[in-house]
Amino acid sequence: MEQKDIFSKLGLELCQNCLWSSNKKLLGIVNPSAYLRIRGNKHQIIYAHGPLGYFRIDLSAERELIERLARCRFYLPCKEKDVLRLKELLEVNPLSRSVSYLINWVENFSELAALLREIAKAKVLIVGCGGVGSNTAYLLAGLGFKTLHLLDGDKIDITNLNRQALYTKADVGKFKVTQLKQHLLERFTGLTITTIRSFVDKKCIRNLTANIDIIVVSADSPPNVYQDFYNTLSGKVLFTGGYDVMDCVVAQFSTRPKRNKKKNIYVFPILDVPPSSGPLNFRVSAILAEQILRYMVTHKAHNSIQKLYFDGPRFAGIKPIYRY
Repeated sequence: MEQKDIFSKLGLELCQNCLWSSNKKLLGIVNPSAYLRIRGNKHQIIYAHGPLGYFRIDLSAERELIERLARCRFYLPCKEKDVLRLKELLEVNPLSRSVSYLINWVENFSELAALLREIAKAKVLIVGCGGVGSNTAYLLAGLGFKTLHLLDGDKIDITNLNRQALYTKADVGKFKVTQLKQHLLERFTGLTITTIRSFVDKKCIRNLTANIDIIVVSADSPPNVYQDFYNTLSGKVLFTGGYDVMDCVVAQFSTRPKRNKKKNIYVFPILDVPPSSGPLNFRVSAILAEQILRYMVTHKAHNSIQKLYFDGPRFAGIKPIYRY
């Protein structure tokens, strides 16, 4: 039995992914990640699955069914005038899969449109374009961030290619920011990318971040680069990703970190020699991009540090270390 037949049985109509009530009122577009599951020999048990959960359908209560479908985000409510635009975003847009993902974070099309506009307008500074920074830039561009400022004075080395996915052998010996910009522009449309071919100078941090909304620090040189940004943080949201000896560290700060009075040190990781590898870099980059997206959705930032613990070669999970 097809989905449209099931909905017809429920008193609803499904046509080209649009869900209509029995009185021909448009409910919205079915969430790409939602589906119906049928159990029982006679197809008498039906479950609706959405990003916020699932429930068993009662065939005799259409009004309650519609409310429960909405609560589990089975469909995205929208007006008829928005259907064409939403279908374009989901079907012919190069970022359609990202839009499908973002639908799970909003309650209706108006919120989705506002979120996409905010993401597109946000100005992101990425400090360090190596294994973490370059991959994070790629993920953010794929989510719809349009304005990126890339800072790194390093050149691509043959040893970078095991974990810095966008670079190729032809890029070896060239500046990372230049080649990263080129590869991002080849892959995505509508980007505005500024490159800064230099290492961080703490004297210039205020100027660098003057018109920036989000700062991502993923550089491993100089050793105190994190502290320099923490110490000048004012009205900005700072995301960091790097290493603390043999652990990966991901942090988010909306205010300057506090001192630990007993130890008289700041409670955030100091960079050490990184155990650079593809799996570690990709995990850190993914978490950074996810944290930035969460901030864009909620507009809430908090101070936290997370570590990716490793027990030998086994990945043991993410644990919050400090939360202010």
